[in-house]
Amino acid sequence: MNTQRSRIRQITQNLSIPSLTNNFLNRANYTNIYQLRNVQILANQSRNGVRLIGRDLINQNVEFEARRLQMYSRKLINSATYYIWSFFLTQSERNQFINLANNANNINQSRILNSPIDNTVTLDLIARITTPQNIDNPLGNNFLNGTNFIDNNDIESSFLPAGFV
Repeated sequence: MNTQRSRIRQITQNLSIPSLTNNFLNRANYTNIYQLRNVQILANQSRNGVRLIGRDLINQNVEFEARRLQMYSRKLINSATYYIWSFFLTQSERNQFINLANNANNINQSRILNSPIDNTVTLDLIARITTPQNIDNPLGNNFLNGTNFIDNNDIESSFLPAGFV
């Protein structure tokens, strides 16, 4: 942990980092920030169709750490996420977060593909509508309630061939 802190201090000294972000980066517990979360929990949290990327996962961890340190600020979180993702993480650590995000996205995609929309109940209920719609216009009445082929007084009965009336 001390070697990691000294590495972070070296990096932050070489960069022009805003003071609040620098303060956060010096106080943060990187074990919390680098923690990989459960893929199933991530998939459940992002079910609304949003595709996750590895940087989003770091952003969530930075947000949790900012809340823990009582330093919550969206600007701080975005800034710290940028520096951590771009300068502090190694390529293999980035790949772990990218793979975790891809796995969560794959779980959500397979949920969508494996759960077809079953609208048979809705169609059955529509077919059972028996309440006639009261319309003053004969065209609207025939459209909403269907044409009555049994009543010979309707104009439609004169157009139909014999046997259909």
